[in-house]
Amino acid sequence: DEEVSRFALGWRRTNEFKLDPQSRVEFESRWSASLAYDSVRRSGQPKFELPNAVATYDLLRRDVDDKFDPRSGNLVAIGLGVGADLEYGDPFARTSVRAQQWWPVGRRDNITVRTEVGYVHAKDSTRIPDDFGYRTGGAGSIRGYRYFGIGEHVHKSVIGTRALAVASIEYTHYLNNTFGVAYFVDAGDAAPSFKDMRLHVGYGVGARIKTPAGPLFLDVAYGQRDRKLRWHFSLGMAF
Repeated sequence: DEEVSRFALGWRRTNEFKLDPQSRVEFESRWSASLAYDSVRRSGQPKFELPNAVATYDLLRRDVDDKFDPRSGNLVAIGLGVGADLEYGDPFARTSVRAQQWWPVGRRDNITVRTEVGYVHAKDSTRIPDDFGYRTGGAGSIRGYRYFGIGEHVHKSVIGTRALAVASIEYTHYLNNTFGVAYFVDAGDAAPSFKDMRLHVGYGVGARIKTPAGPLFLDVAYGQRDRKLRWHFSLGMAF
């Protein structure tokens, strides 16, 4: 396992806006910066310290019929990040793209497709803060696997790594205006590079319950690589 103790100072700003007040298209921008001192302990490795500075920018474009219960439309998010190991002066950067599309089918059903790709740009020897790298698995990514259980394996620890690619397709059939059932397939990996990826596939079924706060998702999924069934709970909002 991995244990990270962090002392940090940070700043964050979020701004929501529209380019056209009459349009349903919304934008959300997020700026953040932090100065941190990480103490990292991993199974089978000596403890080490990683002082670092990181700045990130994320821009989300949302075009959906209902932000809390989308049935048609799409969202696209672009993420950028830069930082440095303050002990050795090594820089690193990150780029990511996330997209999701909803299509209505008939009176109540819908199909959802989502994908996410990201990469950390740095020298092989550069130390990267764990939360700056990529891990995946669990609700909202690849169901059928532990939450953040897919990444780079170092001894018995799963740590944030350099490359991410995830895709999913889901069909939801509503029995009435409140209850529905979903069928889905998720696939992808987080690895040191795209060429090192080994496909993790998860598939299953889930219950959908519409509430005033948005739909509740309760899924049971089989992780093909782990050969295990897992339960996942999440909210189905367009964020």
